Amino acid sequence: MKVDSETHVGIDVGFTGRSANGKAPLFGPSGKLVGQVSAGIPEKQATGQLWNELPTFGLYTGIALAVGVIASYALARRLKKSTFGLELEDIAGLLQDREAMLHGIREGVVALDPQERITVVNDEARRLLGLGTALGSRLDEVLPDGRLRRALDGTLTGSDVTVLTDSHCLVVNRMPVTLHGHELGAVVTVRDRTELVGLLRELDSVRGLTDALRSQQHEFSNRMHILAGLLELGEHDAAYEFAVKSAGAEPSLAESVRERIGNPLMVGLVMAKTTVAAERGVRLVLSEDSELGEQPPHLDRLLTIVGNLVDNAVDAAASGSQGSPEVRLSVVEDPARVTVRVTDTGVGVPAGRRNRIFEDGWSTRPGRGTARRGLGLALVHRLVQRHGGTIDVSEGPGAVFTVVLPQPNGTRLDKAGPDRTRPDLTDGTDGTDGTDTPLTPRLAEKGADE
Repeated sequence: MKVDSETHVGIDVGFTGRSANGKAPLFGPSGKLVGQVSAGIPEKQATGQLWNELPTFGLYTGIALAVGVIASYALARRLKKSTFGLELEDIAGLLQDREAMLHGIREGVVALDPQERITVVNDEARRLLGLGTALGSRLDEVLPDGRLRRALDGTLTGSDVTVLTDSHCLVVNRMPVTLHGHELGAVVTVRDRTELVGLLRELDSVRGLTDALRSQQHEFSNRMHILAGLLELGEHDAAYEFAVKSAGAEPSLAESVRERIGNPLMVGLVMAKTTVAAERGVRLVLSEDSELGEQPPHLDRLLTIVGNLVDNAVDAAASGSQGSPEVRLSVVEDPARVTVRVTDTGVGVPAGRRNRIFEDGWSTRPGRGTARRGLGLALVHRLVQRHGGTIDVSEGPGAVFTVVLPQPNGTRLDKAGPDRTRPDLTDGTDGTDGTDTPLTPRLAEKGADE
């Protein structure tokens, strides 16, 4: 046998049979190679040892396999429970359907988890609510405190909660979501009713004017009957006097309004509200201190403010007046501001409710006709605040609403004309005590039912 200084490992066939062996050199104290050690394991011995250990290996392998199967089964059940038994193809299809539905409908949809975090928001909801990147955020992080946020988070309960924003009139509905007994949060739907509410309010106003015109038609018929009766009796002088008096009543009324209000749109609004108020038995009075130019600033919002305040005042005076129902209107323009004051003889604002009357949907009266209650004062409040004005209301019998809108910089008071002066009304020929101009037409008592 050749002896070298290298280590050798291999399988050899010797006189004892096939075996695995290894050879290693031996070195003396001086480092000189002095011999070699050889050791081996017969193949039969290694095979027998393997068969002896195989049951142990099989036991461990079986245990590991059982643990893996049980863990896989538990994980599969958990995933099935989390996905409500849906397969991957079903989940992908639902996701596609959800995206198509959410971004295709014309209603805003906001989904909230149990912690009130936004999990889903579609394009329409972003437009109506002014939400930017809101996913994962809480409502109090993306919306200021107010009626809108209270409607979304469920503080305001009920169906079809009406909310006014700066640009829209919204109807909000919140529905909790539960599945298999688990609370998943809530889904909020938001519908834009701006145009619809505007049309309904306009329709209600047209109906009011129609009723007023119908009553005037009855009044005109009554006058014609009186005139015909006088002529039949031969009372020609009395008939002439009655005809002149009847013909001059309405023109003098319109002229008295024009003397104080130069803008024709505002004159038309005041005259229309006068007719509607008269139909409901309310006397509308334009204060003597009223003065508005031909081109006042804030005209559009001023028309909205006056119209809504007068409508509310007429409703209050007609339903709860002590004595003769009356509404007083004052519109004063000066170089610094435009002041609108509306006073009624109704029951007034309930004690402790001054801070709530400007909320969307708040009203002390049930709905009338097609008009939705509780929007007029909220709209006025938003218009005034948006343009840096103030609005105040008094409590107690008879409400007094005062609105002040600042003039734009450099605006001068635009008089109705150099020759337009206030007439002397202190002689009482207008039917008042000389302090105000009465706006209620002189309607005789109705002689027949409609």
